[in-house]
Amino acid sequence: MKGLLLITLVATLVRFLLRHLLAFVIICAVLLAGHWGWAQWQGYRASQAELAELAAADERIANDLARLATASQGRVAELASASLDVLTNRIHALDEQTRHKQLQRQQASALGPVLHGQPIVAHQLDGMRLDAEIFLLNAERKHLQDLRLRLQATQSAQARRAELERLRLVHEGLYTQWQAARREREALEQRHPVACRLGVGGVGGVGAAEYRQCAQLRALQGQLLAENRRAAQDYERQRAVVAQADEPLPPLAAF
Repeated sequence: MKGLLLITLVATLVRFLLRHLLAFVIICAVLLAGHWGWAQWQGYRASQAELAELAAADERIANDLARLATASQGRVAELASASLDVLTNRIHALDEQTRHKQLQRQQASALGPVLHGQPIVAHQLDGMRLDAEIFLLNAERKHLQDLRLRLQATQSAQARRAELERLRLVHEGLYTQWQAARREREALEQRHPVACRLGVGGVGGVGAAEYRQCAQLRALQGQLLAENRRAAQDYERQRAVVAQADEPLPPLAAF
């Protein structure tokens, strides 16, 4: 009888312990599930906050880049009719700015700022901003360099045409001098035909003087004719250069 009572007591105690153990396990499970759910909720809220921060940062970067692009377009428009020196100085300034930005980009690519506490997202956004700024600087430089090359070509073409005109005037001037020398010689020969051909025909050696004058005029004519022919050759060569190089330039791409 005592043994049966002891077994009943032990069974009751075991059931009591099992019930409480099961309740404890359920409570622990509920607490763990609640902690996991809370952690998930906190993670969701954090991700939403990061997304909002990314969206705001993206908008700020877009606005900044739009402002920089507008400023760059304004500078390009102001330099559309600038001189070679002004364009060259601006290109050099852009090169310096680009080198400075590239150095900043190299520093932004390192992990130092992240290790010193800068958020990874902010670190990446800084790199993206610098990439976009470098792109705008390179685009502005390319446009100004194209504008500078076109201006150089235009000025070279103008210089070639100016040289062609100079050679034409030289050729024309030599021909005018040759005609004047010929008219003077022909007039002298009409007045003193014998003296100009034979060196005689007057008292006191007048014929010899007129002969020498005619000879000098003939020599001058020969010299002017040779120079005129060289000038004509120079003119033709320069005209060929102008005709070959004076091709229409392609339209300048819009910036």
